[in-house]
Amino acid sequence: MGAEIDLFTSYVTGGLAVRSAPLVSLPDSPINAPRMALSRHDAEDSGAGPSEFSTKVVLVDVEDVLYDASAWQRWLGQLFAPLTPRTLESEFQRHWQAEYLPAVYRGQQEFHAAFARCLSTLGLTAGHVEEIVAASRAQRRRDAGARRLYPGTRSTLSQLKSAGITCGVLTNTDRTAAALRQDLAKLGLADAFDDYFTSVDMQAHLPHAPCFDHALQVLNVPAADVLFVSHDIRELQGAQAAGCQAVAFNARPCAAAIPKIDRFDGVLKLAVPAEVARVAT
Repeated sequence: MGAEIDLFTSYVTGGLAVRSAPLVSLPDSPINAPRMALSRHDAEDSGAGPSEFSTKVVLVDVEDVLYDASAWQRWLGQLFAPLTPRTLESEFQRHWQAEYLPAVYRGQQEFHAAFARCLSTLGLTAGHVEEIVAASRAQRRRDAGARRLYPGTRSTLSQLKSAGITCGVLTNTDRTAAALRQDLAKLGLADAFDDYFTSVDMQAHLPHAPCFDHALQVLNVPAADVLFVSHDIRELQGAQAAGCQAVAFNARPCAAAIPKIDRFDGVLKLAVPAEVARVAT
C-alpha cells in the first residue's frame, strides 16, 4: 500500500512533459459469430407496471448493476485533481471512452496496455505513465477484492429462476465468459445465470446491434420476451432498438422513454406476474 502511495505522490508532484504522442484511433471489429458464453446446459419502478412486460429472459449488465464498480473512476478523479491544466481529465475521458475502452471490450487491447496508450496522448512522460499504470493495477486488484453485491441481488435472481425465467449476463467487459463466471461465483452467483455473453468473446461491444442479435440468436427467443437491465443509457437504448424491453437501474440521468427501478429487486415487479410471484414465494 505504501509503495502505491509513493507512486501516486511521485506522479502528481513530477509535472507534465510536452505533448508528443499522437492520438491513435482503433477501428471497430465485427462480431465473431460462434456461440460464446457458457450457455444453458441441454422497485420501485418509475415508468412501467408489472403487466407491461412479457418476459422469458432477463439479461443483466454486470458492473454498477450487480455491484458498485465506480471505485477505479473515483481513484482516477483523485489522480487528476491536483494537475494542470484542469481539462486533462476530461480530455483523457473523451479519448478513453471513445477509442481505447471499446478496443479493450472487443478484446483488441489488454486493459492497462490501452490505459497506458491513452495516458500517453496527454503528453505524460514514459516514467509518469509507468507509475500511473502500476498504481492502477494495484487499485483494480483492491477493487476486485472489495466487491459486494447490491442488496437483494442474489434473492432476486433466485426468484426469477424459480418463476421459470432464464437469467443471463450481457455485458461489456475485458473478461471472457469463463473468467466472468468465476468472478461472479466468488460473489455467490455461481448458479445464478444460465448464459453469459461478453463483449470480449463476441468481439463487439454494447450498445452495438450485433451484441443483442447474437444473444437473441443463441437464446432463441423473440426480442420482445427479453428484459435487459443496465445502468448505461446508450446500452438500454440499444436494447430497445433491438426490440427488447429495457429497464434502468443505478442510472443517472435516465432517458424518459426508459423505465427506471430504484432497487435491483424492482426487476421482479416487471418480469414476474404477481400471481406467479405468489406461487414462487
